[in-house]
Amino acid sequence: MAANWFNLLSYNDPDVVNTIRGMRDLARTGGGFLYTVAKVTVNESDVLVPKVNYAEPIDDTWWLFAGVVDPAYAEVAAGNLTGIPRRQHTRAELHALVSRAVDYAGTNGTARALAAIDDPAGPFVDGDLFVWAEGTKGTVIADPFWKEGIGLDYLDVTDENEVKTTRIGIDAMRNGTGFSHVLFRETALNGTAPVPKLVYMKAVDDEWWIGGGVYGVEVTG
Repeated sequence: MAANWFNLLSYNDPDVVNTIRGMRDLARTGGGFLYTVAKVTVNESDVLVPKVNYAEPIDDTWWLFAGVVDPAYAEVAAGNLTGIPRRQHTRAELHALVSRAVDYAGTNGTARALAAIDDPAGPFVDGDLFVWAEGTKGTVIADPFWKEGIGLDYLDVTDENEVKTTRIGIDAMRNGTGFSHVLFRETALNGTAPVPKLVYMKAVDDEWWIGGGVYGVEVTG
């Protein structure tokens, strides 16, 4: 009896992050870590729990991966939502804001767009939902709140879980849905602890792109 094979390359997690393609791309470069989310039901509410996944190649034709719930959120599955940061904005709002900023850049030019993005009181800031701009080498070129990061190259920087968030975001923008997961502090609120963040990135042209993110864990119902 022939085996049934399913092509999961276009599989997205509940946040529309293309997880299989992302892990495939990591395996092709020797392996690495990637964030996803898994939906669990807690007290009749759906919660998107952060996960850390690792992919590693076996040879040129196949690879393995495994994932675990981020230990900081392990108690969520047991029904404990105490202290869990919750999203204040939706994925649709994030997509719309980034797209509006990209359209603004196309209409008004790079210099004017970067000035608007860099302004904490500008047109692309809505509380802790805002956009930033990066060049093609992962260099931050505008950010309304993270001024110390401007001018620095984050292309190969890894976070506390060894995730290369900038490279993964670029891959998601070029080969996937544009959405990716990161852990990052809430700079708009002067936060210091890393918080789950759903990121969306979209190219302006071949030289730079605009990204934005929604902080917190999605809890619905």
